[in-house]
Amino acid sequence: MRTLSTYWNKLSLLTRSMWILFLLNGVLASYLMFLLTGYLENTTLGYTGKYVSAHAGSDSWMPMIKSLEHLQKNPEVPVYKKIFFDEHIKFQYPTSSLLIIELIQAIPGMSSLKAIKLLNGLSWLSVLFIGILTSMLLYNSSSVTLGRRFHVTSKTDTLALYSVILLITLTFYPITRSFVLGQIQTVLTLMGAASLLAWQYGRKKTAGLLIGLTCTVSPQWGLILLWGWLRRQWGMAIVGTIMAAGFIGISIYMYGLHHYVDYMSVLSFLSQHGEAFFPNQSVNGLVNRFLFNGNNLHWAADSFPPYNPIVYGSTLISTFLIIGTAFLWRWRDTAGVSVTQLAIIMLSVTIASPIAWEHHYGILLPIYAVIVPLLLSERVFGKWTIAYLISAFFLSSQRLDVTNYFADTRLNVLQSYLFFAGIMMLLALYRVSHNTMKSDYPLSAFPPYR
Repeated sequence: MRTLSTYWNKLSLLTRSMWILFLLNGVLASYLMFLLTGYLENTTLGYTGKYVSAHAGSDSWMPMIKSLEHLQKNPEVPVYKKIFFDEHIKFQYPTSSLLIIELIQAIPGMSSLKAIKLLNGLSWLSVLFIGILTSMLLYNSSSVTLGRRFHVTSKTDTLALYSVILLITLTFYPITRSFVLGQIQTVLTLMGAASLLAWQYGRKKTAGLLIGLTCTVSPQWGLILLWGWLRRQWGMAIVGTIMAAGFIGISIYMYGLHHYVDYMSVLSFLSQHGEAFFPNQSVNGLVNRFLFNGNNLHWAADSFPPYNPIVYGSTLISTFLIIGTAFLWRWRDTAGVSVTQLAIIMLSVTIASPIAWEHHYGILLPIYAVIVPLLLSERVFGKWTIAYLISAFFLSSQRLDVTNYFADTRLNVLQSYLFFAGIMMLLALYRVSHNTMKSDYPLSAFPPYR
């Protein structure tokens, strides 16, 4: 016991704080949710168990495989008209996303089932790497902004910090949810975390390359490239645009331009309808549920909520305000665009989408690693800063099925807890970016990796 106490006391305050956070938020909070709902498998720890046992579905992979099969058999027939509108399979990615499936299927003896297992294996590894990159982001940011008593000072301390951040990653619900569903978003979250780390070190071309790759699956991330052009981040913008345009060009050559024209009808349809199902953590989802416009408790695999002008108008206005604010924020600071500002546009693009599923909020974890040390250093919310952080992290890391008890009432706004956590962190990012220049810390300030 004395040995454990001695070891604990030798750890930095940062590392000890992270272990306490894991035990309280990752373990105890899940147990409390289990007591309230009676279902352990639907708690955060339940999803951690599914990840550890590699229990994953094919939420992204099967629609992608079916769409590619259609393109290979009937390339002239618009894929979205056939798959999305006629067969009601929710394939919502551009055809450039299918290039990875095409590449995997070229492996001799590769069946659809084997391809799904391979892709889920890639996602399983992505979760581990998200944990590693998040650790690096936190280590860098805290070393620059926090006081000496927070500093990680030894290899043992560094190992303890990296270990607990990995455990926090495995108990961060949006990330494990992404893996369990069989979602390509797991890989996209990894690329988002890598982009933040590259930006932290001034490797903006690398960040642009990763963002450009992400655009081939999530077109809304093209707004980040546009943000880069407007901020005169030429290296990032040029490399990212070339990367995205290259893959789109290849997909047009292989599958045809008419599929991209067809894809516009899907984007228009999604913006007009969205999703009422409670995992849609966006303004669209919140308003759909508040107006009881669609089923908010059960996933409708082959249908969408009916068109509602209030939902559509709310979606457009909120998207314009969220993205517009991110574009205009400190727009003249073209010389020193910080990682905090990159995090602002990343999170804004996520929140502003008509459909922002729970697993899309996995990007919040690496953003926390960037912003938490800055918030603790500046205390931009005064004495409420720590309570604010803990509340936001709790809401964004847990699966709170208890809120579904209010699904049939106006209190169903509580089902949007993850959306509110995203808004809380977006406000925190703006406050830090406004109140301090430490978010623009020099690259020379970073210590070497331990």
